[in-house]
Amino acid sequence: MGTQTDYIGMWYQARARHGVDDTIPMEVFEPEGDFRQSFRFRHRDHDGIGVLFHFFRQQGMTLPAMPISRESGSPPWWRWLVSSAGELPPADTPIPWRSFEGNDGPSCMQTLCLSQEQTDALLQRLKQNRVSLNVALLSALQRAVDDTLLAYPVRGSWLYPVNMRGAVPMDCDEMNLSSAFYTSVSGLDSLPAVAERLRRQLRANLHWRMWHLARIGRFVGRRGVNWLSDRMANGQQHLGSFSNLGHWRVDMASGGFPDQAVIAICAPGSPRYPVANGVLIINGRMTLSMKLHESLGAGAVTAKSCLQRWQFHLEEA
Repeated sequence: MGTQTDYIGMWYQARARHGVDDTIPMEVFEPEGDFRQSFRFRHRDHDGIGVLFHFFRQQGMTLPAMPISRESGSPPWWRWLVSSAGELPPADTPIPWRSFEGNDGPSCMQTLCLSQEQTDALLQRLKQNRVSLNVALLSALQRAVDDTLLAYPVRGSWLYPVNMRGAVPMDCDEMNLSSAFYTSVSGLDSLPAVAERLRRQLRANLHWRMWHLARIGRFVGRRGVNWLSDRMANGQQHLGSFSNLGHWRVDMASGGFPDQAVIAICAPGSPRYPVANGVLIINGRMTLSMKLHESLGAGAVTAKSCLQRWQFHLEEA
């Protein structure tokens, strides 16, 4: 039996009490045209996939297939508890952020769009080298952050989301139905090393441990989640949350948008996850998005520079 209560959304509501914005920005735009329209959603209501399906329905668009997990259900509690126990979280070390003057424009989502030829060439090269897109994206993102946001390179901690649709009961496919785990990446790591670390963490069922822990609101209610969130507010800082929403075939004209329009979307970001980002491949074209939380003191110009380095390192993968 499913549930309409978004227990994961409770955490975003709890943080909002202290001014932590949970807005998910999204743009529909023509890469080679003048059309551009912005939309805003709240993470307390949706995860990234949930935002897209809410938007498609809101605009009366033809719905694409719903991405679902390869898993069909939760492993027994003892299995995810025991298997995840041996996986230590990334070390809690200070992050050497650069000092920014805060004069490079407001902190807002910046986007890049690869052409279909660039996207095809990238995917073909990764396939030939037997490298997954997520591994290449995460490794390139770490190197871009090293280049533009840090005083010197460090092993960075990232929140790595996992889509749980199809693996957990759900009455509403637009709600928060993603789990996650923490992974660490160095710009010096080889792509096979990054891939092996992610495989090991998935096999250890870290995402299932996070899923069950994040839904503790079932037992402690909203007040309990608020209390826990307050005590975690000054916890370990990470570089950000990595967000790749995958490949989509979307009839943009069915929503009244130009045929050649694409979509860009970005996580909200927060003081503990300041490098917000997003990746989509829409009708064969990849969009990369980034927003730097204002706590860094960096804005749009720095975010654009980091985006460009992300694309550079991705095309080198």
